[in-house]
Amino acid sequence: MFGMSTTALVIVLAFTGWARWAAAIDMLGNQSQASALGNIGVVQINPLRDVLVSLIANLGAWMLGVFISYLGHDPDPDYMSATKQFLKARRAWNQAREAHSVRLQHLIAKAAKTIEEKTKAAETRKKAVTREMDMLKQVASRGDAVWHELEQVTKRNVEIYRDALVRVALAHSGQVQIVRTDTNTPFSPFDYKAMQIALPQHLMRGGA
Repeated sequence: MFGMSTTALVIVLAFTGWARWAAAIDMLGNQSQASALGNIGVVQINPLRDVLVSLIANLGAWMLGVFISYLGHDPDPDYMSATKQFLKARRAWNQAREAHSVRLQHLIAKAAKTIEEKTKAAETRKKAVTREMDMLKQVASRGDAVWHELEQVTKRNVEIYRDALVRVALAHSGQVQIVRTDTNTPFSPFDYKAMQIALPQHLMRGGA
């Protein structure tokens, strides 16, 4: 760039010098002719001086332009190109993000609507089976009460039966014995009376 500007300056200076020189020679030729005024109003012309002054003035203007260009030059010549690419990429990214945002909002709204519909449907089904669920709870509660009552009645009956056996064993001492089934050994009616009653598993709740 600097070489091109220098070449253009040389061409302009050469053309300007030639033009100024030709103009000065022409003016000298006109003044060499006879005039009725004589030497009055004659301008002293120095072609070399005029050409040098003109060239120096043009060179000064060129140097001033070079100085101003240097002050305003871009230290990173690729910055503008990179900036254009960045702005173009950012516009494309903004457009893509906007489209993605619209799509995302649509999906969120659709999902929210689906959740709302399913929630309402679940509440409707829950209301529909509320009565049955209440009845089931009542049945379960009643079942617990029945099992508890059955256990208590069974224990009382067993205690009554045990008391009867103890009375029989005491009334017929030596003739009636209470025997352990696991060891087949007898033990006293008083020990039998003190034993803790354990109901069979099939009589307990949940037993087979």
